[in-house]
Amino acid sequence: MANGFLDRSRIVAPSDWSRWLIPPAALSVHLAIGQAYAWSVFKAPLEKALTITGSQSALPFQLGIVMLGLSAAVFGTRVERNGPRWAMFCSLVCFCSGFLISALGMMTKQYWLVVLGYGGVGGIGLGIGYISPVSTLIKWFPDRPGMATGIAIMGFGGGALIASPWSAEMLRAFGVSYDAAGKVLSVADGAIATTFLVHGLVDIPPGVLTRSVLEVSREDFSHVMSVVSWSLIAACRHARPLLLRSTAPRVVALTSACSHRMTPHYHIAGIAKAALESAVLYLAMQLGRDGVLVNAVSAGLLATDGAIRAIGEANAQATRAVQAKRSATGRAIDPEDVASCVSYLCSPLARNVTGEIVTVDGGFSRAYL
Repeated sequence: MANGFLDRSRIVAPSDWSRWLIPPAALSVHLAIGQAYAWSVFKAPLEKALTITGSQSALPFQLGIVMLGLSAAVFGTRVERNGPRWAMFCSLVCFCSGFLISALGMMTKQYWLVVLGYGGVGGIGLGIGYISPVSTLIKWFPDRPGMATGIAIMGFGGGALIASPWSAEMLRAFGVSYDAAGKVLSVADGAIATTFLVHGLVDIPPGVLTRSVLEVSREDFSHVMSVVSWSLIAACRHARPLLLRSTAPRVVALTSACSHRMTPHYHIAGIAKAALESAVLYLAMQLGRDGVLVNAVSAGLLATDGAIRAIGEANAQATRAVQAKRSATGRAIDPEDVASCVSYLCSPLARNVTGEIVTVDGGFSRAYL
């Protein structure tokens, strides 16, 4: 990590740097992680979808606030030593990973994963992301400490003003219905999971998949390739010191058969997935001598919101029906099939498996007809 992208020496400001560029950046960070105060938007849908009590639906938020304090206390000196760029990267990874883990928990109906993801992992991201902007602001404004801390606290508290309506609209768009008084009437399968997923990762620019591949701009192409493929390389590079300290380091990416099969309205995503699979191979070769195992899971079609938006709900359901009819197991895959395969690749049972693209589709891709 010495002299790397996250190294403190890379962020030394030039003599003509304006300190007034710091408050907008700090405010933006705190507005983002201030989403935690919008958790109440998820409470009622969670209770309806998982059949849990009000106390249980509040637990992810409560744990997140506890982890905020603990992580700020534990990592405070390390944040000071490594600098704000390192801190913001760690906060980004933890906070977004928390949403992704929570999305997996909702897809598999595992409440404990929601608590672990949002409250545990996401809470660590909250703590690191909270203290770094405050510390940076105070250093740059020693003559205005009250203003510095006020800006930071304003952003953290004000995050809910943005996140609450945004999250509520996403829940409605993805299948949560309310009555006139705001009471939850029904929750469609995958509605909360998709909302968590969008919070954690937004990759393909709107409208790109509806256009011809010949009309994709260089900017959109670069964006999708960066998020889908290059992000894995970057994550492995920055996580390598942590992986090397692990007793069983594993990296598992998610891809799809669209990387090598022509799929309508999926063009640029399929190209990026093909690049992702190639990245898995070369990362496996690069990290294998260090004991780090790198694999990917290629899943059959799941009726996710992304798939429905890409090919349409009717086409998605028809495709899953064909997969169920022609697969060896006689059924289309579900999220638990994917989660089980990922669990295996992360377990001691897969202690010498690396560079593999494991297909999970019930044998559909191996069938002749």
